[in-house]
Amino acid sequence: MPPNVTDAGPAEGAVFFPIAEGPNPRRWTTNDPWLTEAVFGPREMNFNWYSPWQGNDRIVVMTVQKARAAGVALAQ
Repeated sequence: MPPNVTDAGPAEGAVFFPIAEGPNPRRWTTNDPWLTEAVFGPREMNFNWYSPWQGNDRIVVMTVQKARAAGVALAQ
C-alpha cells in the first residue's frame, strides 16, 4: 500500500474534477452555499450557486454524503 493510505476508517471527503468525473450537470444541487468544502481553479462563477455551469474545469472538494447525493461515482 502507498504510505499515504491509512486504516483510519471510511473517507469523509471526495476530491474530483466535475466535468471529467462528476455527474450529469442536471443532477447538481444549485443555490447551496454548503455544497462544497472548497473549490480550486477558475473563478468565472460561484460553483456553489451555479454548479451545473460547464465552464473551465476546477477541482472540487465535497463531503462524501453530498458527492453521493449528486451522483458522483465513488469507489467503495
